[in-house]
Amino acid sequence: RIGVVIVQVDAVTVLKRPGRFCNGFENGGGCCNSFEKGGWISWIYWHLRRFPIKRIYDAQNRFHYKHIFENIFIHVPFSLYHAWILVIAVLTTYATFTPDRPVAYDAAAIEAVSNDTAIAEAAVIYESPGVIVQILVVLGLLFMECTAVAYIEKFRGDITGAAVIAWTLYGVWSEQQDVVIRWTAFVLALITTFHILKPIILKYILKKQVETAPIV
Repeated sequence: RIGVVIVQVDAVTVLKRPGRFCNGFENGGGCCNSFEKGGWISWIYWHLRRFPIKRIYDAQNRFHYKHIFENIFIHVPFSLYHAWILVIAVLTTYATFTPDRPVAYDAAAIEAVSNDTAIAEAAVIYESPGVIVQILVVLGLLFMECTAVAYIEKFRGDITGAAVIAWTLYGVWSEQQDVVIRWTAFVLALITTFHILKPIILKYILKKQVETAPIV
């Protein structure tokens, strides 16, 4: 239950202050270079936050639960939080150390209101990120996808943690404008989804077919 509360508090923090993380991989390219704006404090905070959660997560993975309620109220909250912290750590690393993203404006979409200039969202034109930024983002996405696979293959089919990362990858694909980053995220999201569904298929569908198969 403590894990659930922590997840909820951190989720509210991110939703209320999305600019703090510069929308992560959304819209491609480093959008704020927050290292020069004190973003390194947030970066250090989130990476230090990972260690105690990782210790708890590793410890509770060494024990086998006697019934489903122990899994729901002990394993699932820390699994969610462990994956969530990982995603936030990757996003803050990206937002802190990547350069500012070039931004241009479409003059035709800018409207004058009461002698003030109102810039609509449609007026903002984000230039494509450089090759180095693309490589860094793809590496970050690959790291998250490999972690999701490890949740399934190493940590006794931890579907909860893998689902958090899969949801993040689908979000990057949905919001991303850069072609390379967008479709890399989509492919990795599909791979992660396959690994999430694999233990379910093996445990419930194929096992049931074997049990109901006629004995020759």
